[in-house]
Amino acid sequence: MAILTGRDELAETPADDDWIHVIDKSDTSSNAAGTSKKNQYSNLIPDSTTTVKGRNELATDAETNAGADTTRTMTPSNLKAWTGSGVVPLYAPITVENPTGSEDITMFFTAEAVTITEMRAVLLGSSTPSVTWTIRHHATDRNNAGSEVVTSGTTTTSTTSGSDVTSFNDATIVADSFVWLETTAQSGTVTELHVSLRLTRD
Repeated sequence: MAILTGRDELAETPADDDWIHVIDKSDTSSNAAGTSKKNQYSNLIPDSTTTVKGRNELATDAETNAGADTTRTMTPSNLKAWTGSGVVPLYAPITVENPTGSEDITMFFTAEAVTITEMRAVLLGSSTPSVTWTIRHHATDRNNAGSEVVTSGTTTTSTTSGSDVTSFNDATIVADSFVWLETTAQSGTVTELHVSLRLTRD
């Protein structure tokens, strides 16, 4: 294959519209009218699709978060930085049987920063059940009074659809924080209080 060894090596990646000289292994003349052919670089390795193997451009974090690109490839770095609407939420539920008006129960410790986006509570009971509850959090110190997600808490009386809370005073929980449930009032016959937090990673 002296025809190839006698040519200078390309010092950079070809442009898509560059012509590539393709030589049949039986060709020894490099005669364009013979078995030597030409092809554009872009045709040698086509763009990949859902059915065709090929080349890909890597997506940026912005393109990943936009969630609209169907041609670029996402990397582990993109996934770590992902803040788009497709982020899978975290849930932290707790159920307290026969709650009193002075419960103080640790729910969880988080090693990473999270934000509460929704809180939902529901009761089981009779005779006009009612519980006033609140969620508190504090970095490193569980014995601290902590910060209330909703100032003065929420009073739940429903045994059907429950209380759906989406307005907060301090829903941002920093890394290395404890999160706990407190109750401040209870009346009627309450056999169960269930509270579920919906969170996202910051």
